[in-house]
Amino acid sequence: MQLQISQIRKNPATNHGWARLLGFACAITFLVSHAAAQTPSFTGVGHLPGGNPVSSGATRVSGDGTTVIGTSFSNKGQVGFVWTSANRIQFVPFPPGSGNSAQGVNGVTSDGSMLVGGAWGYESFYWTAGSGSVGLPGPQPATADAVSPDGLLIAGYTGSGDNLQLIVWNGGSNSEPGISLLPNMSMGVSTSGHVVASTTQVNNNDIAFTWSAAAGVSYLPGPSVARDISANGDVVVGSVQTAPGIFEAAKWTSSTGWTPLGDLFGPTYGGRADGVSADGSVIVGEEDSPTGQQAFIWTQATGMELLDNVLLADGITNVVNWTLTDANDVSADGSTIVGAGVDPAGDPEGWVATVSLPEPSSIALVAFGVVLLSGRRRRPVRLFKCSVAPGLLLTRLSPTAGNSGDDLLHARHVRSSRDRMKM
Repeated sequence: MQLQISQIRKNPATNHGWARLLGFACAITFLVSHAAAQTPSFTGVGHLPGGNPVSSGATRVSGDGTTVIGTSFSNKGQVGFVWTSANRIQFVPFPPGSGNSAQGVNGVTSDGSMLVGGAWGYESFYWTAGSGSVGLPGPQPATADAVSPDGLLIAGYTGSGDNLQLIVWNGGSNSEPGISLLPNMSMGVSTSGHVVASTTQVNNNDIAFTWSAAAGVSYLPGPSVARDISANGDVVVGSVQTAPGIFEAAKWTSSTGWTPLGDLFGPTYGGRADGVSADGSVIVGEEDSPTGQQAFIWTQATGMELLDNVLLADGITNVVNWTLTDANDVSADGSTIVGAGVDPAGDPEGWVATVSLPEPSSIALVAFGVVLLSGRRRRPVRLFKCSVAPGLLLTRLSPTAGNSGDDLLHARHVRSSRDRMKM
């Protein structure tokens, strides 16, 4: 990163202490933003051996960005995997009594220590390194679909076909809140308040909802779909209908309601938001286009951008021969993204990417220095301008116009790779 401090006015009566303060703030801006920057990268997660077809997809990532889960075809059928940079792709063992036919992992805790999922035989289970795969109590068939980042609440569904009901596990016991679920739709669980976000139907309309043991169920305006919720519980992401048959990627908060995220290919194309960072500031998903689905990333500073363009701007060239179709989840800090696409060999394959993001705290430090200056008695001072190399900080902080919508999920929502691979 290149830091420039340019003198723009001189005065012989300069207050050198204040000049040094602002210069110090600029230096801290450089150091903090440089230290906080992640090293951009892109890696395919590979495939488990023996798969026919050769196919995998990454569906979730731990909050710390180190553990990726998903589904891959293998010599055992369609099964769940866990991936880390050290151990690469590994098979997640079947839970006892599942019939060893197929299973999937759907949720992971913030530190990657616990996974949850479901097996054909439809047995819900959790997995840890110490316990292996363990069946969850309660009615079967059932599938564990999401887990709170702290691991204290697991959410999923029980039933089969179109007759699915929300089920939650907490402290070794299970309960059913009595909420029907839209089939093949994802859900998320927050840490704060242990709020579940998912989708039901009301009067034949798809309606997003939130539920917690403390507050009960709240239906969000619709037609709408909820696919994830931020760890702090403030932001629900998914899609909202903006025109007949058109759903755009959107976020919901209690203060703003649904807000579409962008529209990269015109009003007849849409998409959906699938994953959100812990504070709701980074959102990922898919945008429909004339050539098919394309993965996107959204921040308040940049608006919606195609993920492959962001990676190329970060200097990641090994993404060139990939087609990134789905961005399914993002780490707590917003820097690590996982999804699915088509690899250079033409096979469906999961991937994990790390992007550089603006660092708001560094800007706050400069603002703090400016506030201190403005609050003191006026004296002739030497003013300095602090700037950072374009593309590394300030250009990524400039808002883009037209951040308003993104989703073509027709009246019946197109399923993401995360839904297609779900057990």
